[in-house]
Amino acid sequence: MAFIGWLILLIFLGILLILLLTAAVFGPVLPSMILRASCSVANVKEPRYLVSFPLGYVILLVYAVLCWAFVNFLGRFDVDPDAPFGSMHLCGYLLSFTVGWIVAALLYRVSIAPSFLKGFWVASLQLLLGALASTLTAGLLLAVLAVWQLLQFPLPWMSTPQQPATAQIAPADFHPL
Repeated sequence: MAFIGWLILLIFLGILLILLLTAAVFGPVLPSMILRASCSVANVKEPRYLVSFPLGYVILLVYAVLCWAFVNFLGRFDVDPDAPFGSMHLCGYLLSFTVGWIVAALLYRVSIAPSFLKGFWVASLQLLLGALASTLTAGLLLAVLAVWQLLQFPLPWMSTPQQPATAQIAPADFHPL
């Protein structure tokens, strides 16, 4: 009966390994797939792969550069500039997503969308699907770390494993009250 727990854990680890391999295989083409899926839902003619692949990465690069610029600039005005989720840092994240959404919509209007409304629709769906993919990736990473901790392996970024604190024994001549 004790092997049932280990069997369930090994099945769970196998599923996690399959998901990690799937993410590794589809990760490099994910921006293109998200762009093509967004175009499909928005009733915009899907671009060819030679167009969608670089365009997906250009938009991803635009979001990354804007996020870095706004968060670094506005983060300096925060009460604690080193805190990654201070109020001005969060304002920088939101501002970068908004400006990135507008830039992506305008770029889509120029390249693939027949109207501004369709460009904004494609950019909105792309942002939504990208957020869903990153949330699933974060959930997968947290599940892997939870299993890693469940098996009591030391975490890779810790130099020495933490030992539980030992109880100190009082000296023999100590007399309370």
